[in-house]
Amino acid sequence: MALKLGISGWYEIYAVGASQSDGPGEPGANERGFDLKRRAVVNFLGETRMDQGMRVGFNFGIKGQNDPNDRIDTMYLWFEDDWGRMEVGSLYPPPSMMHIAAPTVTVFDINDPNYVVADRGTNMAQDGYVTLYTVYPLLAQKLVYYTPNIGGFQAGISYAPENMIDTAYFGMRADNDLDDFGDIWEMVAVYHGGDEDGLNWGVSGAYARAGLETASVFYNDDLESWSVGAEVANGPWTVGGGYTFDNYAMSSGSDNKAWSVGVRYEDEDWRASMTAFRSKIQTGAGNPDDTYNRYVAGWATDIGPGVEVNASLQYHEFDGALLSSRNTAQVATAGMVVNF
Repeated sequence: MALKLGISGWYEIYAVGASQSDGPGEPGANERGFDLKRRAVVNFLGETRMDQGMRVGFNFGIKGQNDPNDRIDTMYLWFEDDWGRMEVGSLYPPPSMMHIAAPTVTVFDINDPNYVVADRGTNMAQDGYVTLYTVYPLLAQKLVYYTPNIGGFQAGISYAPENMIDTAYFGMRADNDLDDFGDIWEMVAVYHGGDEDGLNWGVSGAYARAGLETASVFYNDDLESWSVGAEVANGPWTVGGGYTFDNYAMSSGSDNKAWSVGVRYEDEDWRASMTAFRSKIQTGAGNPDDTYNRYVAGWATDIGPGVEVNASLQYHEFDGALLSSRNTAQVATAGMVVNF
């Protein structure tokens, strides 16, 4: 079979208005109340089928960024057959692709939000709830394996030698760098089921571990993380949520916890969602936790093939011991997404 080539991608842009805590020393001080935010990715795709039936392909994604250090998205080879699917290169780990969390229609409250409009200042509470987001670049080079879907069950596992995106062209990487992580394992298992009356459900669990190379005052332990999620859908309604825990690569005093719940309604012409998210992290023995609460109501509709318009109302609340870690923000957005 001859090699098939293709191109895909998306462009999104949002008008964003925000009112934040902007007194002296507060995170929103001297920040604008209106901004335009955008992201774009173009994927170059290739695929062929071997004589024995195995499919082989590649994905090379380019971001629409001006930053020369952040222009490559995913870049990997993949192999797929009856035994499952294998991927190798710079790509997302299985938990971020399969884990179940709160259902939503916006990019402002997904597992790894594309944008967090409210300024966190010095607050350390996380804004997402998928494994190893604390210190591990999602697109670090790795090996990934996904099992076939067997009766609604599927699992995935990945291994990254080190938390680095770029390739070392000369020599091998050091294994004793300060505050660096290696031997990174991430895994997830998901089950989806349903009945004859149209009730569908799903559950997921994920675990990840990264070995600390050399300790410092910032990190002194291996990084461990686990998470669970569940959802139920009936007709146009979906309800779900997730919970995650990680130790922030500290032996004690810095546990990081987060949960999310949400509901989504999908009509033939439009869709809407409401989500609630909370995270907190210990900031040391005897110190108050840093916390982050986020509530988002979102709406979206398609106005043409691959063209979506959307809007959201958001409330953010960061709290902590320091004035620079406390912020209350009200946010409104209106945007458009073009997929091709």
